[in-house]
Amino acid sequence: MDIFLIKQQLNSSIDEKFQKFTAKIVNSRHQILGVTIPNLRAIAKQIVREDAVAFLNQNQMSNYEEMMLQGFVVGYSKLPAEIKLKYLDDYVSRIADWSECDSVVATLKFFGNDQDKIFKYLDKFFCSDKEFEKRFAIVSYLNYFLNDDYIDLVLDRLFSVKSSYYYVNMAVAWAVSVCFVKYFEKTLSKFTSSELDIFTFNKTIQKCKESFRLTKDQKDIINKLKK
Repeated sequence: MDIFLIKQQLNSSIDEKFQKFTAKIVNSRHQILGVTIPNLRAIAKQIVREDAVAFLNQNQMSNYEEMMLQGFVVGYSKLPAEIKLKYLDDYVSRIADWSECDSVVATLKFFGNDQDKIFKYLDKFFCSDKEFEKRFAIVSYLNYFLNDDYIDLVLDRLFSVKSSYYYVNMAVAWAVSVCFVKYFEKTLSKFTSSELDIFTFNKTIQKCKESFRLTKDQKDIINKLKK
């Protein structure tokens, strides 16, 4: 796997309009070249076909696109879960924006397997005092653990969050709104007695109101709780 060729491929795929758009909405501390997500996913799949391990070991993750490629390659590769998690440890520690978190989490389909192990693995990130490490855990719960086996644990964790980080609180609001979609009565019961800060509590209500998956009656019930 020639890293230089990958860099060339990235540079040849730059879209200046997309770069400006992404830089504005992502607000990353990493440099953004301007390569679309579909292009990055296609390059990542090409890397996996050639030599995933070589790339993962050589990639410098010096900009947004190289970060995304690292996460996508981990997700798409056929490597054993234990090895993927080791690469993720390094990746998560470098996340600099919500997109590097959320887009990659959605690619980690192996999180749906051996859920007890993965849920425990996420503990260190959930307990982290770093904004995007904590968001990584919360978005992972949202993507892979809103099921009968974990919903109570997830709700307890979401409602225990007390953070001053914007992207953590937004992730909590997003996750709880989806909990309302999947487990309305259970979530409502815990939401009404939760100690979420006012911003996160009301942002959850806003996201519920914007949801196409909740009924008007459900939205009315939730909206009456606004603080």
